[in-house]
Amino acid sequence: MNLAAYADGGRRWKEFLETVPQDLTDRAFLCHYHAGGLICLRDTPVSYVHILLKGNAVTQNVTADGKVSGWISFSAPTFIGDLEVLSGEYRYAASVSAATDCLLAYWPASEFMDAAMENSSLLLLFARVLARKDYKISTNHGRIPFRSNLERTAMYLIQYCLGTSSSVNGVYIVNMTRSQIAGNVFYSKKTLDRCLRRLQDKGALSIVRGKVHITGEQLGLLEKFRDTPDLI
Repeated sequence: MNLAAYADGGRRWKEFLETVPQDLTDRAFLCHYHAGGLICLRDTPVSYVHILLKGNAVTQNVTADGKVSGWISFSAPTFIGDLEVLSGEYRYAASVSAATDCLLAYWPASEFMDAAMENSSLLLLFARVLARKDYKISTNHGRIPFRSNLERTAMYLIQYCLGTSSSVNGVYIVNMTRSQIAGNVFYSKKTLDRCLRRLQDKGALSIVRGKVHITGEQLGLLEKFRDTPDLI
């Protein structure tokens, strides 16, 4: 496998291309998931380490009554299984599903870790990617509990855009249904619709054929609203 064939020129890809050894990528397997497909299931054994090559994925938890909530989204390139393998637990802490169509490379976990232990740069990359995810979770969870639903909606959309490595003609498209977004921000679809209409009225997003579209300028407005909620 030629890792460079999947790169989009972004800074994060440069780091992967410079660090993941070719002899490891030559041994990779490829797999494809359609949007909504389950990549890994919480509490099941971790047999493989994955690199997300294309698309966006989201970590999810499912309650006893079947409610699904997603709490962090991420885009290519990133690892899946890094938390579990580095912690030595080898059971998935959360389920991960494809938010869009996704292409992944994977290796047996033991094979990947053997390569990482022989290559300090690869091990450092593996740890750094995990640390970035943990940093995002920590900062977001520290801010969200005391925010209004409108602020939380803005923050979620900012996180989604910043977690997406590319845009289409300068526009970020939130490839999730309203019900999925509502589950991720932990309030009803009716409340979400009200918040989206308010943000649209303020010029901070557009709704196109039922999907949330956000330009770079609108993303800047969302960030202003996050930092100065009275502007909303």
